[in-house]
Parts: sequence; structure tokens; C-alpha cells
Amino acid sequence: MKFTEIIDQPISVRVKAETQCPPATSDIKLNIKNRQKAIDDAGYGPLNPNEPNNSFWENKADRWDVSEGEAKKQRCGNCAVFIKTPRMLKCIESGLGNEEGNSAWEVVDAGDLGYCEAFDFKCASARTCDAWVSGGPILKEKSDKPLKDPKGGLTAAGRAHFNRTEGSNLKPGVKGRADTPEKMRRKGSFLTRFFSNPSGPMKDEKGRPTRLALSAAAWGEPVPQNAEDASALAAKGRRMLERYKNSKDKD
Repeated sequence: MKFTEIIDQPISVRVKAETQCPPATSDIKLNIKNRQKAIDDAGYGPLNPNEPNNSFWENKADRWDVSEGEAKKQRCGNCAVFIKTPRMLKCIESGLGNEEGNSAWEVVDAGDLGYCEAFDFKCASARTCDAWVSGGPILKEKSDKPLKDPKGGLTAAGRAHFNRTEGSNLKPGVKGRADTPEKMRRKGSFLTRFFSNPSGPMKDEKGRPTRLALSAAAWGEPVPQNAEDASALAAKGRRMLERYKNSKDKD
């Protein structure tokens, strides 16, 4: 499924909470497989969080365009898809089992484990990955989770859901200034693709902004009211892509 389809389709905006434990909490082979995918696709680590791991954190700082100190604050333990609800911790406890002289809860506490909803594996709070999103951890049970932000775009849970179920690579929109080549490329591409030839109107039959129009707000842009506004956003996107191309040519 493409991001345009996620925006346009009248899909259900909620995912029902699972009533059973995720398979990876008890299936060690599946857990290792999913963890390896997080390592390969999203740089999950470091191997030993107690070590300095300077090169690891320097890489994350460069990737997120923040200082190394800020990068070190962005851990699984405060990620929006890190689940530590009572039910999930019981799932992890049950999966680990009890060994002589060492209870499962002691193992959970030692690693401060939770469950990564983005990659479906048991995850240590002191580590991180490229898919980190602010707003976590998830500590309370919910019967459902919103996928779409009522102000426009997807929620962090929505991006994680579609990344996991559809193989997407959705990231938060660039709301601030597009002051780096990567931000120019991402924001310019979004505005150009969505508003050059809009897939629908900017307002519904009751005069309310459509999901397509609201998606502009997720990228820090004013919600377009009509086709002229949409055209202006597309032109802005093309200018960003031109600046991006010029920056690459200089490099």
C-alpha cells in the first residue's frame, strides 16, 4: 500500500488491541529473526549500552541531525512504539519462563525489556534504532489506537502499523525549515506528489478539509482551501526539489 492510498482510502482509523501475547514473546527463533531485521534495517543497538559506543552514537546523531548528547536521549525506553503495559510484561515474563535461582521478572528488570511494536520483538530500553519516535513508552492498556492524526497525517502508531504491515518506510513530516538537502528532498517530494495533480478535492461536501488537504499540516504547511492553494504548495515543492538538486550538484 502506498502512502497516497493511506491518506485517501476511507480505512478504519483504529487497530484493535491484541488479546493474545505476540508470538515473538515466547518464540525465541522468531524474536531473534525480528530483532535481526531491526538491526539490519534500522541500526538497532548498541550491542552493550553500558559501553561508550562513540561511533554508534555519532552515526545516530548525524542521521537525526542532532547533537550526540541529544541522540543519546532517544532510546527505546522513551519511544512511542515501546510497549511496557502490564499485559505485555506478563507476556514477556511467561515467554522467558522461570529458571532455578533466577525468576523471569529478574531477567525482565535486568534488561528493562519491553516490546517493540514497529519490529515485533522483545527490546531493551537502553538501546535505540533509526525508527525512534518521541512519545513513549506505552504503559497503559488501550482497547484501540488511532492511526490517523485528526490534525493531519498519521500518528506515530499509524506509521509504525503501516511500516510493519505494508512494508512501508513512513517517517514524520518535515514541519520545520527544509534547511538540509534531505529535508528539501523529503518535503519537496511530498508537496509535489500530493498537490501537483491532487487525487481529490480540498474540501468535502460539507466544506470541511479533506484528509488530503489536512496532510499538508503534517508537513508544517497551511491546509489548502482550494485547487489554487494546492497548486501553490506543489510549486513550493518543486522549488525545494530544485534547491536539493543544486545542492547535490555542488557536492
